[in-house]
Amino acid sequence: MFYFATVFVYLGLSMDDPTSNAYVYAFYRYYVGSIVFLFLLIKKNIRLSFELPLPVFMRGITNGIAVIFFYLAIEWGETGRANVLNMTYPAFVALISGPLIREYPDFRTILSLILCIIGIFFYFIEPLLKLAHEILISDIFALLSSITAAFSIVSLRSSAKIAPTEYILFWMFFLGVFITLPFCYKNLFLLDKSDLVYLLVSAVMGVLGQWFLTISYRYLDATTGSIVSGSRIPIALLFGFFFLGEPFSFFAWMGGLLIFTSNILIALKHEFK
Repeated sequence: MFYFATVFVYLGLSMDDPTSNAYVYAFYRYYVGSIVFLFLLIKKNIRLSFELPLPVFMRGITNGIAVIFFYLAIEWGETGRANVLNMTYPAFVALISGPLIREYPDFRTILSLILCIIGIFFYFIEPLLKLAHEILISDIFALLSSITAAFSIVSLRSSAKIAPTEYILFWMFFLGVFITLPFCYKNLFLLDKSDLVYLLVSAVMGVLGQWFLTISYRYLDATTGSIVSGSRIPIALLFGFFFLGEPFSFFAWMGGLLIFTSNILIALKHEFK
């Protein structure tokens, strides 16, 4: 769901003279999500309190920033590269889970962190060698989205212990509306019909993906849960190459393989000791 949400961001922004931008796509994702989960709160008679627990508040703020960075990466570059670098967040989750929620990395996790760092290096070496500034900017945005998403995932783990799924998601989407609105309010009055189709499809897919991800954290720890959407890495590389015409890069594919392997090691750390 998350990957194909970005595909429609990419397709919409690739049109001739689009009237939207990355901020508008992020806004629509949060706007649609806040409506959906407000309806679910009312339907399930869940009390809506404006005294937010800190983990719920931090989940909304960090997720909003992460999505803005992620969509900027899509706008400036390729869906495959942006999605793979965004999926380095399990490694960053492993790094920050210890001091924040006392889930400390073991030897297998440390090994996976090393593989992830090497994978990130593979992604950045080619643009640096070729001086491909636009791709490098996209990669930086994607990596920033990953780091911010790691804090969002840790906040989600803490939030899931104290609040219902619908409550967490409503506030995440509602706060996201206010985070993204200042960057795109002028564009909202200039959208044409072709933009709206891509905006709505991308928003719906993003909302569904976020719903499934949040539910999963009721049953998984922060580090293992972050691998739930790990299949996005091969999907992003293969779909981008075969269907979106994104160029093949040996360094990028090797980096993606290392990052994917890193995520698998983190996910299976409790299985083989």
